[in-house]
Amino acid sequence: MIIAFIYPALVTVVALAVVGLLLVYVVPQVTRVFVNLGQALPLATRILIAMSDFVRASGAYALAALVGAFAAANFLLRDEARRRRWHGWLLRLPLAGRLIRGVNAARFADTLGILTASGVPLLASLQSAAAVLTNLPMRAAVDEAVRRVREGGALAPSLGAAKLFPPLVIHLIASGEATGRLDTMLARAAEAQARELENWIRGLTALPDPRDGDGGAVRGGRDPAADFRDEPIGALRQARGPGSRSVGNRAQYRPRNIAGPS
Repeated sequence: MIIAFIYPALVTVVALAVVGLLLVYVVPQVTRVFVNLGQALPLATRILIAMSDFVRASGAYALAALVGAFAAANFLLRDEARRRRWHGWLLRLPLAGRLIRGVNAARFADTLGILTASGVPLLASLQSAAAVLTNLPMRAAVDEAVRRVREGGALAPSLGAAKLFPPLVIHLIASGEATGRLDTMLARAAEAQARELENWIRGLTALPDPRDGDGGAVRGGRDPAADFRDEPIGALRQARGPGSRSVGNRAQYRPRNIAGPS
């Protein structure tokens, strides 16, 4: 399952590096030509130039501020109460919450399945499996489930009471308890959760197919890059004067017969 996160992380790092390189080195050289023309530039081009100017002027300060904020957050999250509130807020986020919930549920089900298949008692297995959870609210839900199971409750409703684990995991645990194959269903739950996460991440990071005609990026409307691509080129043609000919015009040129009739 960890392999599924390598590609998105690598794509993100490479994309940030490429964007930074374009804004710092490439964009200033290209846009300098358009600015010197004195022509009115489209909005997208002006925004791109402003972003490039900001990155070149304040990029180092922004990076230092980001590193400082990360260090301050790491220091503040050493307090368990703050870290629990932070982890609870992360679970409520649309994308990050699903990712954190799925990863922790898969790790928990896999560890619990291995322990129960090895003959370890359920309560001891639950306590050991809770240690692999990195999210504090989910770990607290497992601790509460341990207390309920010790009092005679079933594992599935005890674990599902907090509504923090995916419903598929809870359903498979309930099925394993009913059939007496808890270890098998836990392994199946971990596999299903890992496969779902891999497919979800692959769908988020999938690139559009260029064979779709428009590259899958713009459908039913004008390409936003068209303004940046067409209008500055038109300004360059106007600046060259009316007497200049484009390559296309030269290709259509037909020489006149000046030799006269033979």
